Amino acid sequence: MPDSGGSIRARNVHKYFNHGEVKALDGAGIILRRGEIHGLLGENGSGKTTLVRCIAGIVQPDSGEILMDGIPAARHNRSKRSGKIAYIPQHPRLVPSLTVQEFLHLGMNPARQGRDEAAGKIRRISERLRIDLPLSTRGDRVPANLVTATMIVEALLKAPDFLILDEPSTSFTPLETENLFSLLQELAAEGMGILIVSHKIREVRQLAHRLTLLRKGKSIAETEARDLSLEEISRILMGTGDRAAELTPSSPGGICLEIRNLSKRSRESFIRNISFSLRRGEILALSGIRENGLDCLEKILSASVQPDAGEILMAGGTPYPREPERIKMAGIAMVPSDRLESGAALGLPVMENAAVLVRNELSRYGILGEKKKESYTRELLSEYGISAHPRSLTSALSGGMLQRLILGREILSSSGLVILCEPAWGLDVKGRLEVYHRILSLRDRGAGILLLASDIDEVLEIADRLLVLYNGEITASFQRDQFDHGRIGEAMLGICGTGDGK
Repeated sequence: MPDSGGSIRARNVHKYFNHGEVKALDGAGIILRRGEIHGLLGENGSGKTTLVRCIAGIVQPDSGEILMDGIPAARHNRSKRSGKIAYIPQHPRLVPSLTVQEFLHLGMNPARQGRDEAAGKIRRISERLRIDLPLSTRGDRVPANLVTATMIVEALLKAPDFLILDEPSTSFTPLETENLFSLLQELAAEGMGILIVSHKIREVRQLAHRLTLLRKGKSIAETEARDLSLEEISRILMGTGDRAAELTPSSPGGICLEIRNLSKRSRESFIRNISFSLRRGEILALSGIRENGLDCLEKILSASVQPDAGEILMAGGTPYPREPERIKMAGIAMVPSDRLESGAALGLPVMENAAVLVRNELSRYGILGEKKKESYTRELLSEYGISAHPRSLTSALSGGMLQRLILGREILSSSGLVILCEPAWGLDVKGRLEVYHRILSLRDRGAGILLLASDIDEVLEIADRLLVLYNGEITASFQRDQFDHGRIGEAMLGICGTGDGK
């Protein structure tokens, strides 16, 4: 019989990719109810995203069933299903050539309901999310956090019965995350069903009413959120507790990167007269809200834009590369924050993305053989715990597996200078700790590591020094023995600043 309370049930769902070689789901199941917040937790590659894409109708399961109000989802036409379920992916994208307002109008038909009424709906939802959308900005110029916010507003304009969010807080500041979760609690109280897909155990446990735990494509537990501790959840998911990386004191050497009086003003963000130096054998973090200068500095260091003033020098006073292709030639390893746009060619096989930086080392007479390329890729996949076949398409990787692929590729090819932009975005507890250990190992072998991160916890975990960017300027500086979560957070918000020299 149909479920009078309103529910979605996935039962014994199986899904394979790459002609059956990759098993994404192996009998997974979940029950979503209107009026509650449900958390779906699992390691990277556990099948979380595949399961919710099956529920949303984006991917068809190979077997199993999905019921909506007790009726097989296949009996619902596509428009009715999409009207009931709104899905926000882990890496949302806007239409590059449209402004945010034009994008939001796509599904609203403002000509029928009136532009003032459409604008009023957008404004009311934005106010509930407590965020100002850049309505006149083109999609290709919107920072990651506001892309996610735009997609949330766009989803809520449809007034769905169920809202599914895949890693929604990844690009949000702590305050933006708090505002989002407050809104989700309000929506659940109003009768909407909410599904949060995440690897962030602590925040999901605090928010959700119930949890489903997924491991290797199987649903291994469903429980009330408060019935399990954080440690118990971690052990169930990964067979281990959350062990912090052990940080030994750094031994800085010579300067490997120096930035002098760097300035850049763009429509989206800017930096003003910033200066700092990075030494071999240390991890220097620059932290702040991304639009306060992190995005701008990342674009300059990736050579996608040029500064208006100032200079960047490497070891020995060598000028920093001004073209993206020369960054790798200079021996610089760089992991961008936008892995999909800048970090990988999704339409190519995994091994093409894995071996792109070592073609010269692996090739003979300028020719890189398929066997060598595949062998190298298999080693990388094994070392970084990536569930994929070397010849499968990169687009088939989960978000967390793609993160590991790019991080592994860059770290294995790095030499003296490593630039990491939000390296833990999208990684589960185990993956994050593995990455931290590898970063620390690089530092201890003498690499200079520049960490651009908006996540305070990430900075506290591994940085030796911290500079805070606010309003485009370096406003605070902390040595490791001065690290304090509250003071750093206040500096990021411009409430206070402190300095001991940069």
